Amino acid sequence: MTIDESISVVEFLIAAYPNAKVTEKTIELYTQFLHFVPYELGQAAALKLIVNKTFFPTIAELKEAMQNLAPPKDGPPTPEEAWGEVRRQLDIYKAPTWSHPAIEKAVRDIGLRNMCNSYSPGTDREHFFRIYETYRRRDVDRVENESIRELTTSIIGQIGNADMKKMLGSVG
Repeated sequence: MTIDESISVVEFLIAAYPNAKVTEKTIELYTQFLHFVPYELGQAAALKLIVNKTFFPTIAELKEAMQNLAPPKDGPPTPEEAWGEVRRQLDIYKAPTWSHPAIEKAVRDIGLRNMCNSYSPGTDREHFFRIYETYRRRDVDRVENESIRELTTSIIGQIGNADMKKMLGSVG
């Protein structure tokens, strides 16, 4: 997120906790932390903390709230689980069925025939891990962004965009 977006998330938290003693240095620190996070995720985590916490959240609590907003457990398997699935399905005479599209894409990129005929499974494993992790991360990010977008739309619908801007405008 941009610096301005980071500041708006921190201002939102400050508005919700009027008794918190927040210094300029605290705002700067939170802004730096939030700068590396998608804006929608920061907003959603801040709202979650406002609803559930009595006191101004620490960065650790903010990070934990963001992690709890992660995609559901039915997302892509870990690289180790995916590699195990690939090893079980390696058969040049039978079309494999994959549990997740990211596995299928990684195997397609390497080549099923190449993997079946390979004499270096360790190298194949490392190569698969790199490629699969790219596809897995994209999928996780896509799902996460969709869920946050839905949550943000819902929040703005409940609070009202004008009320949100008015509330944030009074902070500072």
